[in-house]
This record gives sequence, structure tokens and C-alpha cells, in this order.
Amino acid sequence: MLLSKFYEYLNLPDKTYLGSRVAKKQLIENSQLTSADKKAVQEDIEAIIWRNTLKNTTVNISPYHEVVESSANNLDKDSHSESYVLEYNEVAVIEITIRSTKRAKKIAELIQRSIPYPLFIVLHLKHVTEENEPSITLNLATKRLSKADHSKLKVERFYQSPAFTLEQLTSGSIEEVFLKSLTVEKQSFVNFYEFYMGWVKQFLALEKSKHTNEFSESESQSVDIEQAKLQASVLDSIASLEAKLSGIRQKIKQEGQINRKVELNIQAQKIKQKLTQLTAELS
Repeated sequence: MLLSKFYEYLNLPDKTYLGSRVAKKQLIENSQLTSADKKAVQEDIEAIIWRNTLKNTTVNISPYHEVVESSANNLDKDSHSESYVLEYNEVAVIEITIRSTKRAKKIAELIQRSIPYPLFIVLHLKHVTEENEPSITLNLATKRLSKADHSKLKVERFYQSPAFTLEQLTSGSIEEVFLKSLTVEKQSFVNFYEFYMGWVKQFLALEKSKHTNEFSESESQSVDIEQAKLQASVLDSIASLEAKLSGIRQKIKQEGQINRKVELNIQAQKIKQKLTQLTAELS
């Protein structure tokens, strides 16, 4: 019921349905996977279904192809050292039935790295376990290809939702509003890059809601891609500082010397101030 409710929200056109099973063996034989990756695939994945393919023959959206040349003289920290290609010719929806959520993030990320297409991954915990009730976790990833070698794939950033349960999808809840914001009709149909970045925009809004306690669904289908990248950078900085603050707090608990505790507390206060500044930028 949870999964069908989600696809009802997503409202993918019938023509996009494929429903093709993908053998785990195809992933396991990938030479780039570590032994830990292969163990996660073997133990945690029950089934992989290539559920939908959105391409210009199944939806009225144009493919997108852009070559971005290197900026050798650009000192901007976000510039790329080599030319790369943005290729969004189609979007695939991959449904993965998992036995546990413990390595859900690892599984989503290794599959994103294994398939060069833009993917919308749906991780479905189908059965009740000792730790969890049935849930879905969603994952996106922005990717680029090396211009010199298209087989070289680089993931720019992953976007992963928390696990959603049926009980959370109450009327007007952040979870329900977020899932409804992903419906196909609400995305940009200019090209597949803007279409996919429309989903990214909603994932970023959900990520922001952890800090602002509200989810604001955009009323516009248009996507400001540079603004989305900037927000992603701010959220990454917040996550990094939160991890650093957590580490300092742990050191304070363990520290026996008063002078050292004072130093650590000063460091913690400075990080809190920076976090306040960055959170304000999300507004």
C-alpha cells in the first residue's frame, strides 16, 4: 500500500512503465565494487526492478547534452579541472526491494555509480524487521561524464530522503507535501536536465526543512540550477559543521582538564555562530 501510494503521488505516465528485473549478478560482477559493496548487495537486496524509463518517446521532454569546457585559469574552488559532459537523455526509475535499511545509503550510491543514466531510486523495505516497519527511501544523484572518456562517471552530489512510513503520510504533513511535490506534472518539461533538477530542488527543500522546520513547495516549474547548487553547498557546509560540533561535544565530555574544556567550549560556540549564519542563508 505504501509503495502504490507513492507511485500514485509520482504519477508516471503509463507509457514509461518497463518493469524489467535486473539480476544482482550484474552488479556483483562490477569490478569497481569493493568486497563490502558486494556483501551489501548480496545480503540486503531482495530484488531490483527497472520500473520506468522516461525518454522523449514516452514523455514530451527533450534530451539534454552540454559540453562544459575546463576552466584552467579560473581560481574558483567550484571550477572543474577537466572538461566534462552533462548528458540527460532519459531518466530511469529503479525500484529496489531491501531487507534492511542499515546499508540503504550505500546500496543507493553504488547503484548510482554503476549506471550512467540519471536515476530516481526507490528503496523499498517491504517487510517488518526488528528495527523498522515497512518504508520507502528515495535517492537522486547529479552526474557528469568526462569529455575525454565517457566511461568515466563522476557523481557531483547524492540526494537522499529519510525513510518514509505509511503512518507519516498524514494529510498536510511535510512528508506528504514533499512526495506530492515530486509528481511529474509539477516538473519542468523544457528538457530532461531541468526535469531532473526539479526533483533535486524538492529534495533540497526537504533537506532544508530539517533546519527550518517547514517545507515550502515551489509553485513554479522553472528551476534555478545555480541557486540549487548554491543551496546544496550551504547544506553540505552545515552538515560538515554539525559533525565537527558533535565531535567537539564528545571531547568536552571526555576532557578532564578545565583549561582544555574552556578551549573546546570556545570552539563549539564559534561553530554554533557559523551554523546560525548558514541556516539564515537557507531562508
